[in-house]
Amino acid sequence: MQLSTTITNFLLCFLFWVSFTVIAEPLSSDPLHDKGVKTARDGNHREGLAILQSILDKNPDNYAVRRDFVIIATWAGDCDLALKNYQLIKDAPQQEAYLLVPVSDCLNAQNRRADAIVLLEKGVSQWPEDDELKDKLAELTQDRDIETAPAVSVTLSTDNSDQGNLEWLFETRYSQQILKDTRAYARFLAVRADDPEFATGDLNRIGVGAIHRLNYQWTFDVELSADVQQSGDEGITGTVLYQPYYLWQLGLQHATFAEDVPLRAKALGITADRSSAFVDFRTQDYRWTWSAGANQYNFSDNNDRKSFYTAGSFAYHLQPKLEHRLILDLYRSRNSLPATDAVYYNPSHDSTINLTHKTSLVYDSRFERHVDHFFVFLGSYWQKDYDSNPIYGVGIQQEYNFTDFDYFTWGAGIDSRVYDGNREQQFNVYVSYEHKF
Repeated sequence: MQLSTTITNFLLCFLFWVSFTVIAEPLSSDPLHDKGVKTARDGNHREGLAILQSILDKNPDNYAVRRDFVIIATWAGDCDLALKNYQLIKDAPQQEAYLLVPVSDCLNAQNRRADAIVLLEKGVSQWPEDDELKDKLAELTQDRDIETAPAVSVTLSTDNSDQGNLEWLFETRYSQQILKDTRAYARFLAVRADDPEFATGDLNRIGVGAIHRLNYQWTFDVELSADVQQSGDEGITGTVLYQPYYLWQLGLQHATFAEDVPLRAKALGITADRSSAFVDFRTQDYRWTWSAGANQYNFSDNNDRKSFYTAGSFAYHLQPKLEHRLILDLYRSRNSLPATDAVYYNPSHDSTINLTHKTSLVYDSRFERHVDHFFVFLGSYWQKDYDSNPIYGVGIQQEYNFTDFDYFTWGAGIDSRVYDGNREQQFNVYVSYEHKF
């Protein structure tokens, strides 16, 4: 009897201790952690992050605090900070679904969709009933499938760079994914002079190549091309793209046969190789952009042309359906061959500076996407041995995504430019259609 009473008392004490522990545990949780989360939920994201960081400074292995820090960083729109901290807990077992979704959004925003899909697939295997995880995985998988689908495109455009002499460029291209990270393509380019006097400069080129994405930072493109009517005009073009950070992109390219040689040079059989380097940058919200590039052409008539351009833009009004942007660009070039010794437009030294206003409107329509762009530019052109002259023009461009698989773009513009002191009116047109299967 005494033994039974002792056991009963022990069980009662044990149950009392368990119930006290369950009730007391929330009271013993870190109130600073709760304060940081509540502060962030009230909209003070940076203040909430600072509170959580003070905890992590003392206890960097606290998973719950690190997890909430990552989530709040995504609320603040700071994907760099979120992903940097997620790396410290990425191997933790049974990560919550509400953590994986915002992390995948950040990976996708930084052009790391493949990594985002892998993360979501892991999450769905752990939380098969979570609809948000499954929906996000389906969304990114569909985007990937559309991007990697076989595609055919047709483009028609004009070029007036050789002292206003008009050229028509027609290109058709087919591409298809052949490996997980490799896409092959074939293209045909036809170039026709508007003036039959320069018909000997027409191009009829075919090219085949492959684009390989080594990882989310490195991409390589190699193409072999030849003219179907002119022997000896074979060429190789190699391109390397490097993205050290998702807001930056750097590129190098070399073409042993440059297709953008001036019209009158092509008409006389003058060819060139071209080496190029360029860099592009944008801010996370796309409000600021900047690009720059340099080219060197080595012509077969012993002329060496070096050119440089840079452009910066600022969106002073940036809304989901309306954008007003100012673009300032500068172009300079030098040629080693005197202008009088070249049969094509070849100033020994010239420069252009333009200020462009661009307005973009996004419409609600029956299409997947419809955007109109309107351009007005005013600038100045200077050529050695001539005075500076004003240049100006207007343009329009419309973009239609009829479906997720059909894209149509067209644009037109009228420019007033100056060559050798003589003013020329130029008409430009661009039409492009792409279909994915």
